[in-house]
Amino acid sequence: AGIDTMSFGAVIAAAMDMYENGFLEDTDEIEMEFGNYSSVVSCLEKIVDVDDQSTFTKRLRKGVKTFTEEYGHPESAMQVKGLSFSAYDVVNMPALALWFAVSNRGPDHFRGGGFINMEGGDFADAIYRNERSGIICDILGLDRFSSIGWFEDEVVEFTKQQGQEIASDELDYLVRKTLVLERTLYLENSGGKVQDNLP
Repeated sequence: AGIDTMSFGAVIAAAMDMYENGFLEDTDEIEMEFGNYSSVVSCLEKIVDVDDQSTFTKRLRKGVKTFTEEYGHPESAMQVKGLSFSAYDVVNMPALALWFAVSNRGPDHFRGGGFINMEGGDFADAIYRNERSGIICDILGLDRFSSIGWFEDEVVEFTKQQGQEIASDELDYLVRKTLVLERTLYLENSGGKVQDNLP
């Protein structure tokens, strides 16, 4: 088992935000002000210490959504559909904010290298292209952060080099089928019907 760095950062940021706003007093005497590096280290040590079973520690281990809900302040969680935000600037890249909102997984940064190459006729087109690129990378076993997933002609050429000829319309079919399958699994198994209410 391990600790996801982004999830850890999100839960600590929420704890600090709640602490500074007076919403969090139960911190096992750790002063959770923003900029207090030693408090971050202390929280990390608490999370990995199997003998530490304090209420604060147990809640930290549950991630940002459950942590903030159990303290009664879910608005302090930077999350979409239960997944904490990835470390990207959605203020200066509003297409990412839209992507995070409509993704069937929340703010998942593991879909293609498209965060670097947000191209398209408009936000919706850019989001579809990036989601499509990530799924193609997954289907073909390509590095999601490599530039090969950004350009369709490179992907088609790659498949030829691997002894397969997959045309663009076949890739579209595979991508759409994968999206539907992922969304179905999410809605059926993750309690997503309550959270996923976008059209």
